[in-house]
Amino acid sequence: MIAKAFSFYKSAYTGLPKSVWLLSSVVFVNRMGTMVLPFLTLYLTQIRGISPEHAGLMVGLFGVGGIIGSYLSGHLCTKVAPIYIQLVTLACVSIGFLTLSTLTSPISISIMLFCIGLCTEGFRPANATAIMTTCTPNVKARGFALNRLAINAGMSIGPAMGGFVALYSYYWLFYVDAATSCIAFTVLLVFFKTLNPPRTESTPPKIPASRNNPALRDRRFLLFLCVLLPVFLVFMQFFMTLPVYFKVVYGFNEGHIGALVCINTLLIIGFEMILIQKVEPYPPLLMVALGSFFIGLGFLVLPFYISPLTAIVSIILMTIGEMLALPIAIAYCSNRGKTEDQGHYMGLYYSTLSLAVVLAPIIGMACFQRYPNLLWPLCFVACTLGSIAFIVFHRFENSK
Repeated sequence: MIAKAFSFYKSAYTGLPKSVWLLSSVVFVNRMGTMVLPFLTLYLTQIRGISPEHAGLMVGLFGVGGIIGSYLSGHLCTKVAPIYIQLVTLACVSIGFLTLSTLTSPISISIMLFCIGLCTEGFRPANATAIMTTCTPNVKARGFALNRLAINAGMSIGPAMGGFVALYSYYWLFYVDAATSCIAFTVLLVFFKTLNPPRTESTPPKIPASRNNPALRDRRFLLFLCVLLPVFLVFMQFFMTLPVYFKVVYGFNEGHIGALVCINTLLIIGFEMILIQKVEPYPPLLMVALGSFFIGLGFLVLPFYISPLTAIVSIILMTIGEMLALPIAIAYCSNRGKTEDQGHYMGLYYSTLSLAVVLAPIIGMACFQRYPNLLWPLCFVACTLGSIAFIVFHRFENSK
């Protein structure tokens, strides 16, 4: 069985361009240092003494910056090489986290969170667009799979280590996050030529992107994003509100919280490719609907605490939903539009995700402060409604 699994993974990633491996390596290094965001609400409430409701508003500004950064990055990717956008955003993120560690006033912290969100989320559409432009159509899906594997491999290290780092000092979270962004910048800069092969006579000239954003005129795509937004809002509670809930209600420390996040990412690394392969024959929108339901179900069990096993079951259910919904959703987006306009589609997709980052902590922390155990049934209802909407959307598409 082990040999069969190894053979499966080997065949899945054979034949990918070197540039995709490089881009995924950059993402891995960058995500390996993801320590601030999972513990940001704890840092603001525990260290800076900010109320949970105000902390949610401040984290929301990170998402506002992300919305603008994602859209601008997607637009710029149609005009300049995505490599430049990635280099600039990585450098700015590194500087931003170092600066944030020195700030004390809520206003200055809020402004810096906005700027970091602008750059952090601006990196993602540029990285995704670079993968799409360096992959041939027959390996594009596997290229995204490798990139997502790199993201989750890094996330299995960063937040887990971050929990133990926070036990020593919250300030070191900022230092490590800044250092890994700097290392990712260096890797990308050193191997810059790999992503920019010299043009030959056989290389077709680049077709200019549409002057107007075609994604904004794609009504079906916009409807898909509207249906996806409530699921994003619920899923982001995993990073925004759930750590505080685990600490305040369950009594877990930062190390326990980091270990739970690690369970999520390890499950994704170990089983996502196999799961996606199994569900490939089924309609993608129905799989996104099923994944959305599982995400909501994972949150629904939280108020029924019996032992720490309750938290583990919750994480497993959420992870199953995440593995079904998120990779298939982004694949659906990447298959729309012309190749030269893909930056626009990726920009809007990540802008939607960033909008969820804005709204999720505001809604989640406000509800948690008043009715801690009411938030999770509401999350289940939102995901169930999202699942129903995806099913209706699937039938609408098939009726055309």
